[in-house]
Amino acid sequence: MTRHIVARVGEVPPGGRKRVAIAGREIALFRLEDAYFAIADRCPHEGASLCAGMLTGLAVSDGPGDYGLTREGEILRCPWHGWEFDIRSGRSWCDPDRLRVRSFPTSTAHGADLVRDAETFPVTVENDYVLVEIASADLHDAVVAGRRLLADRILLLELAHAGGGRLPDFLPGAHVDLHLGAGLVRPYSLCGEPMPDGHWRVAVLLEPASRGGSVAVHALRVGDGLRVGAPRANFGLVGGARAHCLIAGGIGITPLLGMAQRLARLGEAFTLHYCVRAEAAAAFLPELRQPGIAPSLRLHDASAGQRLDIEAALAAQPVAEVYVCGPARLLDAVAAAHARLGLPAARLHMERFNAAVAIGGAPFVVEAARSGLRLEVPADRSAAEVLVAAGIAVPLSCEQGLCGSCLTPVLAGEPEHRDSVLSPAEQAANRVVALCCSRARGTLVLDI
Repeated sequence: MTRHIVARVGEVPPGGRKRVAIAGREIALFRLEDAYFAIADRCPHEGASLCAGMLTGLAVSDGPGDYGLTREGEILRCPWHGWEFDIRSGRSWCDPDRLRVRSFPTSTAHGADLVRDAETFPVTVENDYVLVEIASADLHDAVVAGRRLLADRILLLELAHAGGGRLPDFLPGAHVDLHLGAGLVRPYSLCGEPMPDGHWRVAVLLEPASRGGSVAVHALRVGDGLRVGAPRANFGLVGGARAHCLIAGGIGITPLLGMAQRLARLGEAFTLHYCVRAEAAAAFLPELRQPGIAPSLRLHDASAGQRLDIEAALAAQPVAEVYVCGPARLLDAVAAAHARLGLPAARLHMERFNAAVAIGGAPFVVEAARSGLRLEVPADRSAAEVLVAAGIAVPLSCEQGLCGSCLTPVLAGEPEHRDSVLSPAEQAANRVVALCCSRARGTLVLDI
């Protein structure tokens, strides 16, 4: 278990809340009187943000299937389907016999009724800081259960738990680290929604000129074993949105496939723009042309002159949450069009597969508070490199500020953020820093 600083004492007022990202996980911190409580900011039903939900404490009758809520302001209601949770315990408030949550059915993607509690985390207060304790990222032994080419240079792997159990569930848009041997660790998006048998699907475009990850994945064969990390949700659907606009470029369809499937199943309003150089290079077309998604799919085939008019697509859905994944030029073009139209920046969500990050800069000092070390980071090395060389474990994967593996709590100092995983608000808060690429001005004190 690792403790992470999430707030200063007094920063969250009584009855208030704060949403934080810790090592790629989203946590909702609540303060009830003088006590703090932390809940995973994902409803276990459909993954909506619980921090966007409403606090309530309604007293109701004791009739069959009714609630017995008595503590005012301590019940959290999910904004999507009305699931309600006790903030103190994470308990789901519903009748376990009737499997009903105040006027809303509870069902999974595969039709099985269930009731699940929200995930909670221990909270402590020390030295004017509020800390949340989270288990370290688990590694799982997996085996390649299937492989096939989806399109030109795109390989689909099906991964199963090596011990015959289930791999962890995940939310649409999540990614995982694949440990490919010889110290090579690379993050890849999980495709689609969770499968009934607990298997995962990963689709990888072969890029011979890349840093080796795609070549290693394409070399895997059925029966080969590998280790995989726990799913991380840095890029996911926003609960309670009036509409959704999904824009994928090439292999960028991988995280958006599951989002489209989830939205179609829920009957949510969405449009999926899929930009490809040619239809032969498009992945998952049979799934995207299923009845649930097909009416919302817009395929833009560049070889046929069918290029996406980005500004027109955004203007057609001015209230939509926009999700983009693909080449850097597509993301940059969408961001520029979004800004020109004056749309709220908070509604634009992007995931990059690679980034040109400048590691170098002025030298600075890192203090590893828990390790008791004070180290100088020279102009041509990253903080992660220096810490690892000193024997301090730093989780690394993309090494480009994209995946969130190396996000580390900041105790003091001013980071110079260069990552693409933290939002502008999270960067301005200076609570965590991506050690693989970001630097600092002066001395940076880390909880590591």
